[in-house]
Amino acid sequence: MDPEAVKAHLKSRNWLASWTHSSTAEVKIPVVEPVFFTERFGKDPSNLRATWLGHACFLVEFPSGLRALFDPVMTDRCSPFSWAGPKRFTRSPCEIKDIPVVDIVVISHNHYDHLSHPSIMELHKSQPKAHFFVPLGNEEWFRSCGIQNITELDWWEEADFCLSLSQGEADVKTISARVSCLPAQHNSGRSLFDTNKTLWASWGVKSPNPSFDSSANVASIFFGGDTGYRSVPTLTNQGDDWDEAYKDLPVCPAFSEIGRLHGPFSLGLLPIGAYEPRALMAPVHGNPRDAVEIFRDTVCKRALAMHWGTWVMGDEHIGEPPKKLAEALTARALPEKGVFDPKSSEMYFETPQHIPKLPFQPASNIPVHEFLFGSGEQYGRYPKADSKPPFVDGLSGKAYSVIEVGSRIEYLARALAQNLEWEVNAGSEMDKVIAFFSLNTIDTLTVCWAAHRLNGVACPISPAYTGAQVADQLRFTAAKALFTSAPLIDIAIEAAAAAGISRHNIYVLEVPPKASKGMVPPNDLKTVDQLIQGGMHIEPLPALRWTENQGANQTAYLCSSSGTSGLPIPPFIMAMINAAAILRQYDLSSVTSVIIGAAALTKETLAEFSKLLPDSNFVQGYGLTEATCVIAVTGDDDILFGSCGYLLPGIQARLMDANGQEIDSYGSPGELQVQGPNMTPGYLKNDEAMREMITSDGWLRTGDLVEMRMSDKGNTHIFIVDRIKELIKVNGMQVAPAELQGYLLQHPAVADVAVVPIPDKFAGELPRAYIVRSEDSKNQDGNHVMRELHTYINDYFPTYKRLAGGIELVDALPKTASGKVQRGILKDLAKALIETQTKAAKAAVTPSVQVYEFDSDSDEE
Repeated sequence: MDPEAVKAHLKSRNWLASWTHSSTAEVKIPVVEPVFFTERFGKDPSNLRATWLGHACFLVEFPSGLRALFDPVMTDRCSPFSWAGPKRFTRSPCEIKDIPVVDIVVISHNHYDHLSHPSIMELHKSQPKAHFFVPLGNEEWFRSCGIQNITELDWWEEADFCLSLSQGEADVKTISARVSCLPAQHNSGRSLFDTNKTLWASWGVKSPNPSFDSSANVASIFFGGDTGYRSVPTLTNQGDDWDEAYKDLPVCPAFSEIGRLHGPFSLGLLPIGAYEPRALMAPVHGNPRDAVEIFRDTVCKRALAMHWGTWVMGDEHIGEPPKKLAEALTARALPEKGVFDPKSSEMYFETPQHIPKLPFQPASNIPVHEFLFGSGEQYGRYPKADSKPPFVDGLSGKAYSVIEVGSRIEYLARALAQNLEWEVNAGSEMDKVIAFFSLNTIDTLTVCWAAHRLNGVACPISPAYTGAQVADQLRFTAAKALFTSAPLIDIAIEAAAAAGISRHNIYVLEVPPKASKGMVPPNDLKTVDQLIQGGMHIEPLPALRWTENQGANQTAYLCSSSGTSGLPIPPFIMAMINAAAILRQYDLSSVTSVIIGAAALTKETLAEFSKLLPDSNFVQGYGLTEATCVIAVTGDDDILFGSCGYLLPGIQARLMDANGQEIDSYGSPGELQVQGPNMTPGYLKNDEAMREMITSDGWLRTGDLVEMRMSDKGNTHIFIVDRIKELIKVNGMQVAPAELQGYLLQHPAVADVAVVPIPDKFAGELPRAYIVRSEDSKNQDGNHVMRELHTYINDYFPTYKRLAGGIELVDALPKTASGKVQRGILKDLAKALIETQTKAAKAAVTPSVQVYEFDSDSDEE
């Protein structure tokens, strides 16, 4: 260490403003709240998961099931005092209590940014069985804290760790690891009087996966702790200390030795920050270029960066380390992404900080109805006796109290168990499927929860389905019983017979006379009320015997999905605007909010709609069936036009480009992938679709092209660009149908529109619009309308986005019962007409060769 550099640094530093930096106000480093898995890994030998918890703290989950925590410091300051010392400029992503059960805790040295007494004591209190590994001389400090599960090691010493876990009554799994204390170039001390009296270290941890015999299934971690790599003199110019004049400086030989004796490592966790001024910091803190050399020396297959972005501990700009790391990787001819990343390998997006977390951890060993109606006031439940009725029939006024609903579930479950000869705790839930093909009724959810009370599955079927569609779903799900309502009785009876369901197992959900359309159910079919009356006189059912996490793995619902997230259905909004006179005939004063499902509305359209409901908030949201409906919604406190809002608590998101690479910046479009406890486990009897929808590391592909944008308040908002499968490629350029549709809907001649691709031998694909004319334009000449619309598009969009595939005027667009355009039908129609189109009818395009596959088989797209 250069003595003159030390003197200069001490003299120049503003100690009154010490541990702060102007760049902390300039750079916003996203803090991602981690999603911890309740189950340990072990099913896949490739699932090594490292979660960066700020500075040098990582939670590493090995495929063997081992959980290792490195250098846990969750305090606001890294100091012996709570009121002084370096203060975080990025919040801790979690608290100690949020961290799942860990097996080993590894400490690199005793500096306050790596060893925090409050954090260690809180961890020991919540996890007294955790075993600590520390460098030589540190054991005494831990024992003084009351920690007895501790192993102290010198450099190059190793210790084996073994743990037996019970996964069931007879299934005991053994987890083992070898922990190696390895050299580092640093120092130690917690005061002026104990400098270098204890050892500092890097660490290696290896753990084999007993589920796989191959030696290749030993996962290994190299934890760099805090380390320098070289000693750099005061630079004689403003160049880099790896310039030609300095590249031959001696380096620490220990890292090559670590790589030779212990490498290769599956993953390295390496420090990249607190390196300026170099003459002062280099011996103890490597810079990003040093980190890349350590990465190479230790033979790490991949690496994640740490020791940056948490506290100001050096003079470099806080946003500089990742940029310098990218430059260092380039200098070594290594990819900037996917080899050594400045953060956990994906950029995760999460719920804004001001949104409160759930006040409790939802139980994983009880079904939904028990969570809602169980005994006591657990999980923050309002006293049941004082609660308002959860269900009220809007037509008849009939209502049930919370206590009544709980009783009706129990009585109905008893009757069904007797009629269907089911035992609560016997058999698979997939052998107990109860379907309902009905209008919405006051007892619909009662039937669902009664199925769950029997350890069964609820299967909703759209009341818009035909008899053949209902029969197909009943057969596909192997449903054993069917609930229906008066208007659908005939279809239900016919479909049940076709699917082999006994008439005795068809039941009736009663609807008010206004909704029955004059139909009366046959007397031999029992109603829900009749079943409940009978259930009152049947012996109580045995309690459900659910184990921990059973709720996360047991099927509760079998839902039919259209395979889309319902990206815009703006014609509903446009229809209300166009029928404003009719809308004003109704009293809508009670409407306080209008929720728009990610509709591609323009500001002008929304302004027109706002005139109809001037006292309402317009809230946009986003969701999909596979994520159990809504995953994002706009808050009243931070509204951005076109935004679907921000993620709900407990949900994480990431964006991936077409090459499967993470998008790590705002404003760049990519496929939205989400993760959380609400995601579907997969598709019934369709492993191929499941593999396409759910990634190998457990993320749900939405199929939506999305941009993340940060608001002025610092919240991350979701903006839908389009469905990925619906993107049109014109000469290699991507065209989003939603953009064209949204613009066309502003034209007074357009009431509804869908844009689909048609194949073209020169451009690859061309956009073609199917347009339903507004009432005002139906009297106009069709050719005139089409010419006007072409001009309207051409004046606004670049050439490749023009409707070179043509415009066709239609009476109506084919749609599903829920209002989604059946794009597959339109694609087939376009392909049938393409042979008759002449080149003269198309706008000129530049010849190019492109191949783009799209699905034209599904009418549900």
